[in-house]
Amino acid sequence: MAFKVYVYGPTDEVMVHKVLRYLNKREDVEVVDKREDADVAVAPLLRKFLSQEEIDMPKYGTLIFHPSLLPRHRGNDAINWAFHLNEPYTGATWFWCADGVDAGPICEQEVLAIEPDMGPAKFYQKKVIPSCVKMLGWIIDDLERGYVHARPQDESNATLEKKLKVPVKE
Repeated sequence: MAFKVYVYGPTDEVMVHKVLRYLNKREDVEVVDKREDADVAVAPLLRKFLSQEEIDMPKYGTLIFHPSLLPRHRGNDAINWAFHLNEPYTGATWFWCADGVDAGPICEQEVLAIEPDMGPAKFYQKKVIPSCVKMLGWIIDDLERGYVHARPQDESNATLEKKLKVPVKE
């Protein structure tokens, strides 16, 4: 029996498209049209708040992707903030949806080096998207075996970033 995944997000957005393409290539995964039919729901790009009912509908719950090492750089401008602050690295996180902005328990994280020749858009394409897809594969493999990873975020390290008013140079 296939592991069932519901995917949030516009299919014409590159991150969502790559996740769907990856999931559809897996023989052990079925992408479903209804949250209530899913073992897990995933949101590689989420631009709305979900109700608790929506979050809890799938068997395991709902995972959201964020392009930073949560709890640092919560909010919708995480990559630009990492570049604005000249950070040598940032990361990528899949976390379980919960109350608060990017505040749920962490399922999986990966550190991503920011290379000197990369601007935010290139970094997103070359590092963030592949990390998102790779980690989702690990997560699905674990969930299929009944392993659910969830560790709390350390709120003492949390930052919530507002939209940068000055664009970051590519």
